[in-house]
Order: sequence, then structure tokens, then C-alpha cells
Amino acid sequence: ETIKSGPPGPITEADLKMAGDVDRALGQFYERVIADVGKRTGVTEIDLRRFFQDKLITEQGTRGLVFRGVEATGGLPNKAVEALDEDWLIRRTERAGGAWYELVHDSFINPILESNHAWRVSQPLLQVAQAWRNAGNDPSLLLRQEQLANVLRTSDWQALGSVVQEFVRVSQETQRKREQAQLEAEAKQARELRKLNGRLIAALAMALVFFLIAAVSLFLALQARDEAFRQRGQAIEQR
Repeated sequence: ETIKSGPPGPITEADLKMAGDVDRALGQFYERVIADVGKRTGVTEIDLRRFFQDKLITEQGTRGLVFRGVEATGGLPNKAVEALDEDWLIRRTERAGGAWYELVHDSFINPILESNHAWRVSQPLLQVAQAWRNAGNDPSLLLRQEQLANVLRTSDWQALGSVVQEFVRVSQETQRKREQAQLEAEAKQARELRKLNGRLIAALAMALVFFLIAAVSLFLALQARDEAFRQRGQAIEQR
């Protein structure tokens, strides 16, 4: 808070000493700046964080230099880079026939890395999407119906970068295919049920016909027997 409440300008050694927990103060300052720059420029938070971690910090954990391009610098639009410069998180230097950007101080390196790690851990959707990408876009890792509905109810996922956006898009397409396949399966089942019902009705009708034929035959046979008994009785009486 000491850094935030002070006058605008470069962060000095005196500022760092007054901050108390230096790494925490610098981490908070970093997070406030990228949140503010994101709102002002429309650049996603993940793109801003990646710019620092991938471009301004080397694999050896030292400050890196990024050459300013015509429209973008290190993959980040220049409007966002200029805003970061204005907020004293990075600085511009002129050398080797062009403009370059770097972190304002080495002390930001660890706080930025720690902040980025904590932020990624707090984004489960980002973790799942990255696992899906690392597994070769394994369809078994895609969001299912309820999970997808929960994600789509919020807009935060759109700010998590291209991997998450593609992950959600493919999940939507796959879910639509699942639902379509389910509808087709249900329609097929309904058609088969109607056919089965038709065959059952036909069988019942045929059985009814056989029953009626058998009943008529039995009735006629009984009548013939009764007539034979009657004629036989008459013949006995005439003797």
C-alpha cells in the first residue's frame, strides 16, 4: 500500500525498504497494474502475465529485453506495452537502433513468477484446458453437459486465452454431437418400438382370427354331434 499511495514515478530502493514485505508488495503492485491495464486496453490477463513470464523474464530467471515492434511487442499490442510503461512496471530504453523494453527492477522477477503460479493454480478451467491440449486434445477430457453449462454461465473463461477458448468451443461442439446422437438413438428406438408394436398387433389379430375359426369349428362340430344324436334317437323311436 505504501507504493500505491506514493506519488507516481519509478520505484526506488527507498520504496522497497518502506514496503516491508518486499515480495508481497511488489506482487500486489504487479497484480494491480495488469488488472488496470487489462481494463484499459482490453488485453486478457493471461496474455499480460505471459508477456512478463515468457518475454521479460528469461529461463535463467533474469531480466530479458524485448524489441518494440511496429504494432506489437513480444506478441502484446503496443497500446498495452505503453500502458505498462506508463504504470512504471516496465521501462523503455533506446539501443541498437531501436526501442527495447525490460522490467523496471530485478526485484520484480520472483514476485511475478510467484503471482503467475498462484493465479494459474486458482484457475481450474485453465488447468483442465491445458491438460486437454497436452494430451493431444483427448476428447475424454472435454467438459460434459453440466460442467459446460456452469462454465458458459460466466464470461470469465473468455479472458483465459486461446487454449481455454478452443477447449470450450470443442466441448460445445462435442456436446451438440452427443445430444444429436442421443436424439437420433431415441428416434430409432421409437421407430423400432412402433414396428414391434405393429408386429404384436398383427400377431394378436392373427391369433384372434385363429381363435374365431377354432370357435366356429367347435360350434359347428357340436351342432353336428347334437344333430347326429337327435337323428339317432329318432331312428330308435321308429323301431
